[in-house]
Amino acid sequence: MTFAEIEAAVTAQVAPFVQVPGLEGAIRFILAFGDAELYIGKNPRDTNELVQMFGRESAEAFANLATLSRRIPPAKPWLAAHSHAQGLSIARIAQKLRISDISAHLSAPRGREPRTTARRRRRSRLPARNPLQSVIPS
Repeated sequence: MTFAEIEAAVTAQVAPFVQVPGLEGAIRFILAFGDAELYIGKNPRDTNELVQMFGRESAEAFANLATLSRRIPPAKPWLAAHSHAQGLSIARIAQKLRISDISAHLSAPRGREPRTTARRRRRSRLPARNPLQSVIPS
C-alpha cells in the first residue's frame, strides 16, 4: 500500500484528526493522545500539551470540530498500515504501537489474505476425523 493509498484510505474514525493538522500531524496526535479521554477547551492555555505540540491555532481548530469525540481512538491497524507503507519493519511497528508482532503483521497490508484465514480454509478442506478412532481398536 502506497502513501497515497493510505492517505485515501483514512477511516471514519481517523478522519476528524486528519482535517486539522494533516496526515503526519494526525499520526503524531493519535500516538500522543490515542486511547485516552481528552478535553479540548475553546480557549486553551499556553501550558496545554496540545497547544505546545501543534500551536494555538490548531488547538482551537480541534476544539471547533463538531465530529471530534472526547475519547481519542487508538487506530492501531491504521497506524500499522501507515508505518508499513513508510518502510518500517514489523518488529519496529510492534514496538512503536505497543502491540504484538502478530497484530502488527496482520495489520500491515500485503498482497494476499492474512495467514489465519488461509489456515482456516486449509483445515476445512480436510475430511472430518473421529477423535475416538485412534483409541478404539479395530
